Amino acid sequence: MKRKLASLLLAAIFFVFCACQQTPAQDAVIGKGDGVLEQKISEAQLREQGQETEETADPQAQETPMVTPVPYLHPDVWTEDVAMKNYLVHIEAQVRAESGNYPICRVTASDFSEMRDTVLQMEEMLIVSPDGQRDGIHTYEDYQKEMKRLTLGWFDTESYQYIPWTKDEMPDIEKEMADLTEKMQSAPREDSFAPFTGYCTAPGEACTYRDADGRTWYCEITENSLMISRFKGSVYLEKAFLYEPAQPGSKAP
Repeated sequence: MKRKLASLLLAAIFFVFCACQQTPAQDAVIGKGDGVLEQKISEAQLREQGQETEETADPQAQETPMVTPVPYLHPDVWTEDVAMKNYLVHIEAQVRAESGNYPICRVTASDFSEMRDTVLQMEEMLIVSPDGQRDGIHTYEDYQKEMKRLTLGWFDTESYQYIPWTKDEMPDIEKEMADLTEKMQSAPREDSFAPFTGYCTAPGEACTYRDADGRTWYCEITENSLMISRFKGSVYLEKAFLYEPAQPGSKAP
């Protein structure tokens, strides 16, 4: 009897302690449908990688503010005199600076061998009522000027002086002079024009035209380039031109 009473007493004490246990702050089992489990897993992965979540990030940490660039101040008119050896260049130009981002375009080479109609339209638009033409764009006078420049030597862009050719360079210069002389003898004169018969439109062709106002136009076509200009497309250093000795009767740039 005493043993039964002791067993009942122990069972009652155990029941009291179990019934009075404090309720846990969080559920022991996380629901699968509310997204909490996925959030816990994501936070654990971030901690393993050494990253901080929004809850654990330092609230005092701030990104470095972007500094607004100071706008470029420019004059409305650029005025300057540049004194060269043989010329005085006076510059007076309006200055326009765009604000904001500059537009960017992508340029791809065209195949003018398949654009003869387009070339013809451009020539007809620019060269109005031509009354004369000749093959090629280089003349007797062009080769003559090139030979005169060649006799000056090579142009030093640092000292702005022509340096005479050395003895070792002279054989190559003499060969180039002979080539220019041969081309000059067969080249047309600047004022010589035949009657206009049609525009050149195929790659490899080069023609010079004279319009109804007496202006000269130069046209040169390759597979990937087209030049229609009042000025010839030869490349020559501007400094070399401005510093070379002026020829009698030559025009200022």
